Amino acid sequence: MYSNSQVFKTLTSNNFFHAQQYICGLFQSDKRNMEKLVEKVAQSEYHKIHHFISESPWDAKCGFDRVVKDTNKLFVDFQTVYLVIDESSHTKSGKHSVAVSRQYNGQLGKVDNCQVAVYGALSTHGYYSLIDIQLYIPQDWFNQPTKCKKAGIPLNINEQRTKTQLALKIIKHQTKLGIRFIFVVADGLYGHDSNLRKETDKLGVLYVTV
Repeated sequence: MYSNSQVFKTLTSNNFFHAQQYICGLFQSDKRNMEKLVEKVAQSEYHKIHHFISESPWDAKCGFDRVVKDTNKLFVDFQTVYLVIDESSHTKSGKHSVAVSRQYNGQLGKVDNCQVAVYGALSTHGYYSLIDIQLYIPQDWFNQPTKCKKAGIPLNINEQRTKTQLALKIIKHQTKLGIRFIFVVADGLYGHDSNLRKETDKLGVLYVTV
């Protein structure tokens, strides 16, 4: 298992210090753009934080896996632990951020220019921890290979996956890691997908729709 510092290690450097600065900035700044963030965090530098977020090749998946394993340990004494699946949107004004498109924005309740992702979280007795995320990439992005390459979408992601397929990917990954939860809960969008229900049943996972 990786230590916290190893999560942000690359071939040439370790970005753990910059990760700490970025997280501190998110909690301290009301306006979470990079300029405002570095104003709030001591010893932080704009170009270094920007490189950490935009260019540095540390493995975000490794970070999430460490979080879920730690959360699994913290929840060991609770009998009722469940995996929550839901989506959320992030409103954007431009068109170059990866996967941004005019699509349904659940935060606003209407179609708008935004990014959408499917999230997984472990929850029990009022405690909640985000443990996985899958970015939803609209089909119009895959119709523009040059745009995908410029945005940094990996070459092996070359076709659209529905939100329910992304949800199933989260469930399968957490099951493979051996994370303990007694059921998966999601809203009707996911519950109406018969394949999702069948696949969770094959995994021996109880699925609940709310």
